[in-house]
Amino acid sequence: IKVADQSQLRTAPAYDFTRDKVDTPLNMANRMQAVVAISGDFCSYWSHQQGGYMVRQGTLYLDKPIKGRDTLLIDDQGNFHIVTDTRDWKIQEVTGAYNIVNSLNFGPGLVVDGVCLDDEYGAEFNQSFENHQRAAICQMGENEYAFAVCEGTWTGESKGLTMKDWAHFLYDLGFQQAYNLDGGNTTALIFHGEKLNEPGN
Repeated sequence: IKVADQSQLRTAPAYDFTRDKVDTPLNMANRMQAVVAISGDFCSYWSHQQGGYMVRQGTLYLDKPIKGRDTLLIDDQGNFHIVTDTRDWKIQEVTGAYNIVNSLNFGPGLVVDGVCLDDEYGAEFNQSFENHQRAAICQMGENEYAFAVCEGTWTGESKGLTMKDWAHFLYDLGFQQAYNLDGGNTTALIFHGEKLNEPGN
């Protein structure tokens, strides 16, 4: 996906930040009139259950980074900054150097600055060692991105990928930055109002 301007790369909540309510990615994409869309991260601003560093369209909503989770920060030039424990970056260092417009809190970082990060990552919340549907957002170059999904076992025709296999798959495609999104049964890749990957939930 090559955009003319970084402002075309946008995030959207399920409804708004006054309600703790979910929605399907297809409904969200249609509501936002998105040409192409992908499922994002799970966050709950209203209930503050898990926290996170949450910036949406330039507004900071939550400043409670989750220990052990990688955070994707997207600056006003559309560049990705993946903050990882293994790289020992601090969110404050990145936010002090760049104007952050959006952030995502699911993770992990799969490819950071051209390096595949696959060393024994095993978070339970994303079932790292099991084969599942996966989703990722990647940066290829200036204003050039890729949305990637792999299908799971819903139709019986696909097996899904472990997190390590997913990281290697994206690395082999040559992405400089790749960040894992909330996959599983909410995985969705949408183009012109149509969900392209298998149904899921």
